[in-house]
Amino acid sequence: MARSDEYTRKILTSGDRSKWSDLYISDSNKIILGASSDLQIFHDGTDNHIEAISALNIATANSGVAVKIGHSTSEVSVSDNFTVTGNVTINGGTVKLANLPTSNPGVANQLWNNSGVLNVSSG
Repeated sequence: MARSDEYTRKILTSGDRSKWSDLYISDSNKIILGASSDLQIFHDGTDNHIEAISALNIATANSGVAVKIGHSTSEVSVSDNFTVTGNVTINGGTVKLANLPTSNPGVANQLWNNSGVLNVSSG
């Protein structure tokens, strides 16, 4: 289906939105939000992508909604910095810490491996 400004306008301003149920967009075409294309959502034929120019806030402190990432049969990987503000609860499984320094790094609160004993550097 070819995109036209008229069709776009109908989607955004239709009086009776209850008639809309699904929005189908072909692979690699994006839903783009924001004046500067700040948020983009798309499927490339294999993977799903959510790309944000600034912080991606999935829920706010006032939402009262738990945010779950992953599935019982999937692995969740973080390939950049990961910061937790608040508590971390781990139910079952194993926590693996890999590639820790083997001597005190001299950086406050950094973990290091002292011959198999986990240590926290005082700085």
